[in-house]
Amino acid sequence: MSGTQLRLDRLFDKKSGKSVIIALSNAMYFGPTPGMQNNDDIRKVVTGAVDGNCDGVMVTPGGLRANLDLFSGRGGPAIILSAGYTSSWRPTDRFGGGGSAHRMSTITSVEDALRMGADAYHIYSFLGWKDPDREAEELGLLGRVCEEARACGLPVICEPLARGDAVDPKDYNSTENVALMARLASEVGADVVKVEYTGSPESFGTVVEASHAPVVMMGGAKTDTYDEFLTFLDGAMSSGARGVAVGRNVYSQDNAAEAVSRAAAVVHKQK
Repeated sequence: MSGTQLRLDRLFDKKSGKSVIIALSNAMYFGPTPGMQNNDDIRKVVTGAVDGNCDGVMVTPGGLRANLDLFSGRGGPAIILSAGYTSSWRPTDRFGGGGSAHRMSTITSVEDALRMGADAYHIYSFLGWKDPDREAEELGLLGRVCEEARACGLPVICEPLARGDAVDPKDYNSTENVALMARLASEVGADVVKVEYTGSPESFGTVVEASHAPVVMMGGAKTDTYDEFLTFLDGAMSSGARGVAVGRNVYSQDNAAEAVSRAAAVVHKQK
């Protein structure tokens, strides 16, 4: 068994084969935000997520260093290091703009991620460009990261997004585009792909079937109610998804432990 598989086994529940990942990297893009205003908030969410039986936490290098004690010891959550920075999600009224270039740079190396104790390495891949060189650049970066990570036994979780200038914004999460993104990322070598929900169990099943790698649903923007998010999650899981990576829909809740516990009940009930 490879080191990559050993680390993946830490991320996916042994009985169900599924995973609930709490994503706490949004502050790197948004800055202080409700539920993530400061490190006390982060510690509260991580503690609640662990109490709610999450399987992994996606965290930035700085967030991990500031809260190592919450991840140490037996029973701690798997660590997914958020290693890709982009200004794509930043509000356009901050730092003179953002939210449109859809470029990513890695902020820490695969080797440094291992030194920090990571169980997986998360990056984005923005695809769908009119310029073939830009498309090749994105997939080339993903390929190099996958090669470096494979040599070290570190799984790569890729979040491929159809955000290039050849894609109409109304089609960002179309079944065809999301399935293509999942397939491309898995063909290049990603061990797990994290993708947008396409709106129905039937359409998301097409995405799951298109990928060589396990598919986890992206939590996405905060829904009007938490029950609405759970409905989407149930649809994804019934389609064959292997789990969820969710941020805003959890850390915006008053009780993170309860929110994670309810998500875990949906994820792990599917056998």
